[in-house]
Amino acid sequence: MIFSVGDQAVYPAHGVGMIKGVETREIAGKRQSFYILKVLDTGMTIMVPTHNAETIGMRAVIRQDKIE
Repeated sequence: MIFSVGDQAVYPAHGVGMIKGVETREIAGKRQSFYILKVLDTGMTIMVPTHNAETIGMRAVIRQDKIE
């Protein structure tokens, strides 16, 4: 799943957040893209590698009409 700035997403360990940006950083000599996710409940900011977001369980927020 690909997220864009302004999207809401669920980060399993911390809850719902909003994508504030997508940044590229160099870490250990390798360039990687990260989602900048601001958790709505705590205000914490998390950098999530874009290539790893689905693996860690990051997903879109489910619409209320889809909840049983």
